[in-house]
Amino acid sequence: MPILNHFSLQAAASEPGKPPNVQIVPQALQLSGPVVQVELGIPQDLAAYYEANNIAIPSPITGRALVDTGASITAVDKPLLLRLGINPLGTANVFTPQGEDEQEMFPVKLGFVGTPLQINFNSVLGSDLTRQGIVALIGRDLLANCILVYNGVGGHFSLSLG
Repeated sequence: MPILNHFSLQAAASEPGKPPNVQIVPQALQLSGPVVQVELGIPQDLAAYYEANNIAIPSPITGRALVDTGASITAVDKPLLLRLGINPLGTANVFTPQGEDEQEMFPVKLGFVGTPLQINFNSVLGSDLTRQGIVALIGRDLLANCILVYNGVGGHFSLSLG
């Protein structure tokens, strides 16, 4: 069971010639939230089709994903899904702070950087996440199979994927 541990660290001033002191900064976790590095790619079935038909497989895209317990379903930045050449499979009605919206659904492979874990999603929301500086929101559809420990006082979180 892979475990992702994240500490919000900051290098503090140190004496010349010595390595910097590294300190945990709880406020950084409060500002950024629980974010992990992920890699987005085409799903396994589409990759197999591309290989069988001698079609070049697009390079994966890496970026930050926010663990969002308020999101019922995982969402990925729609422009990135389109850049990977993934076509939508349908639509879903979603409820956002701005009200009800209809968003397209896409298959995608999401990997956690630094781990062997790769998840082939049958469908995620294609959302505009560009302004938030993230490539994905990890929703409760994935978190239902995880243990999430958020320690705001200590400035760290752990996500155990099983």
